[in-house]
Amino acid sequence: MNSLIDLNPNISEAVLSLSYGSLFYERVLFFNRKWEWSATVHLGKGQISGNYRVSPDSAWQSFPVREVKPFELSTTGYYHLTWWCSIGTGFGYRFMRDTPDEVRYIYNAPVAIARIRIKVGKLVKSIWDENAKLEY
Repeated sequence: MNSLIDLNPNISEAVLSLSYGSLFYERVLFFNRKWEWSATVHLGKGQISGNYRVSPDSAWQSFPVREVKPFELSTTGYYHLTWWCSIGTGFGYRFMRDTPDEVRYIYNAPVAIARIRIKVGKLVKSIWDENAKLEY
């Protein structure tokens, strides 16, 4: 234990949870009627929480909640199934800033992406404008 000095260094078991929200910027790099490719940058804010115990028969104790600031770079490819629905898959890497040394290697990791995108705005607009489905 280096950065969590207020904890017992003899921890035998721990359960951690990462939760965060992020703002992102997505830039489309390639687009045609059937395919799309984009790159995304995420800047997040969240927290790591969890429980630990020193021995298998000891009581669970709570970790102090730690604020974290994830940063993620990713790329995604989409296939347009229809003019209003696309599926996508991609990959990226998440970097954890301001994270305790003991868990940074767990959360600094590759990420896999799977998406279904439904263009609700286009669906609504197509009610009164038939040409909405021709716009990209």
